[in-house]
Amino acid sequence: MTTAAPTHLAQAMRRRRYPLTGWPWRALAYLLTSVPLAGVLSLGPLVVLAPLFAATSAARQGRPVSLPLTVFLTVGALTVLALAPLLAVPVAAFERYRLGLVDDRPLPRRPGAGSSPATPRGRPGGRRRTCSSSALWCPPCTGCSFCS
Repeated sequence: MTTAAPTHLAQAMRRRRYPLTGWPWRALAYLLTSVPLAGVLSLGPLVVLAPLFAATSAARQGRPVSLPLTVFLTVGALTVLALAPLLAVPVAAFERYRLGLVDDRPLPRRPGAGSSPATPRGRPGGRRRTCSSSALWCPPCTGCSFCS
């Protein structure tokens, strides 16, 4: 068995002295920060799924779907679609921080990170480049595919 300090949780759990180290507390901190994050992130799909469930229920019972419900469903879906990419950036940063709780290894360099010159603040090219990034759209699209 090696004497080097473990760099991630799975490596630390293989050691006999695991309960006496700080790793159980780090794992608990990771677990406890998962609950509020999941609760907040579940509100987005809930805004769309609750009215969708009500509309589906009304259609199955043969009742017409009310106009306010349809408008709320459409506005909610468009709002979630517009805000999801904007929320992906801070959520990803928080997830990188949380990953540091249970894994001390450095994160791999993201493909394309730093490959283009920086655009000064306030110039439209920076926002266009950011909004066309696949890293921004991947989490919301994955969430939509899991919900369907």
